[in-house]
Amino acid sequence: MTGIAARVGSDVTSGYCRRVDGSRLPLSPRTTSLVAAALLLVAQLASSCAVAQQPPGERGDPSRETLRRQQELEDATRGARPTAVTPSRVVEYEEVLARPNDIDLNFAWAQTQVLRGDIKGAANTLERMLLVAPSNPRVRLLYAIVLFRLERLDEAERELAIVRDLPMEASLRSEIDRYRRDIAQARKQTRFTAQLSTAMQYEWNRNASPRSGESSFLDLRFPVASQDRRKSDWQFQNIARIEMTHDLEYQDNHRLTAAATYVRGEQARESQFDFQTGSIEFGGVIDMAPTWLVPNVYARRLRLANQNYGRVEGASLRVEERFSGRFHIYGFGEVETQNYHRTSRSTRAPERSGMQYAAGVGSGWIISPQHRLNLEVGGLLKSAHKDYESYRGPTASLVHTWLLGQGVFLVTTLGGEINLYDEPETVVSVRDRRDRIGRARTTFGVPVGVFIENEAIAQAEPIKDLTMFVSLEGTRARSTITNYSYDTFRVTLGLTKRWDF
Repeated sequence: MTGIAARVGSDVTSGYCRRVDGSRLPLSPRTTSLVAAALLLVAQLASSCAVAQQPPGERGDPSRETLRRQQELEDATRGARPTAVTPSRVVEYEEVLARPNDIDLNFAWAQTQVLRGDIKGAANTLERMLLVAPSNPRVRLLYAIVLFRLERLDEAERELAIVRDLPMEASLRSEIDRYRRDIAQARKQTRFTAQLSTAMQYEWNRNASPRSGESSFLDLRFPVASQDRRKSDWQFQNIARIEMTHDLEYQDNHRLTAAATYVRGEQARESQFDFQTGSIEFGGVIDMAPTWLVPNVYARRLRLANQNYGRVEGASLRVEERFSGRFHIYGFGEVETQNYHRTSRSTRAPERSGMQYAAGVGSGWIISPQHRLNLEVGGLLKSAHKDYESYRGPTASLVHTWLLGQGVFLVTTLGGEINLYDEPETVVSVRDRRDRIGRARTTFGVPVGVFIENEAIAQAEPIKDLTMFVSLEGTRARSTITNYSYDTFRVTLGLTKRWDF
């Protein structure tokens, strides 16, 4: 015990109590025993309170942040895919006017047009180039890619067949074969994508133990119980996901989507943090170019420590406005019901059941061929069964993706939130609870094929679209209540594989 509790405990065990003026008054043996028992009871209650609390970073679904990290990884993997579209530098039209016969400059200009979303302009540029350089494989490949982007699949396939017979580097030939597979995939009205990720993760403070080493109870501070002191642990993590896209038979690009995801995290020592999540979702895309509507409904089932932990059902809507191929803005809203069940580790979980609402705006910007930025700000409102578990506050995130070439990428994410709770939990403290949580994460990814010199082996099915990644993440939480102030960091090393069929 510390503070008042420490002084009282020391005095009582010595057989006296201390007056206000500091003098000591002897206690009878019976009084000493009663006071000592009362202090022991208070300490036990404080320890029980600490055990019942749930780590602030995992108020509900422990897989939510895992899925967010996985989505960032998947987006970066797609964006970093090597392609003839990516220019070595951005070219302006004035440069082309100054040197109209420079093939390399015109080629870079066509790539820049694609980057800026001017696909039809790039097609016109490449058609003019093919009049003077019909046997240039780079030009024909890029023209085929542009036709593919314009959904002129028959013409794109014809161009790929022509360029396939021209002399070229092995890397270009592999890209041609990849786009031929993409065209065959695009012809399907119903398409499937499967992803599998497996990783090992080390976390320094897995149980989010208070950084002060103390826990508040009735506004008295006690040392954190031994079973709740900081524990580091390893986790073996698996994520499996399958997605379906079905094109509707309309001129516009309307489509239906569905997906199923399974997440499993197994701890090496702290089995109370083992979790499994199964989810399904259904949605679609309504193409009202340049505006897209993306509705989605979903349901998740949660297990914690191999016990039924809860279920979440919700719906979201995203409205996206595309100004060009380089810049877009969007607004989003989400509402979900959360129902949590009591477990041996989290006996108070039902108190956190209730509704959760989120809304915000964001923007995506391709700054250059190598750098992409996404900024999002919003707000979160949780209405729980108990007011001391209800909170509201702003959220923000900034994601920078750096494409380093050959499919290598670096994704850096900064995020944070402020949670203002509706009322204090008086058994802990009468003070208002205010949490400030910040996160920083960086993920480095490398296609396994980069390490294989033989292009045929690198593009073989077991190796193609197989990416190795390492992720470093830190979380800093500060609160007006010492119980909820903690620091932790994670290191994750894993592999992710993608299949299209």
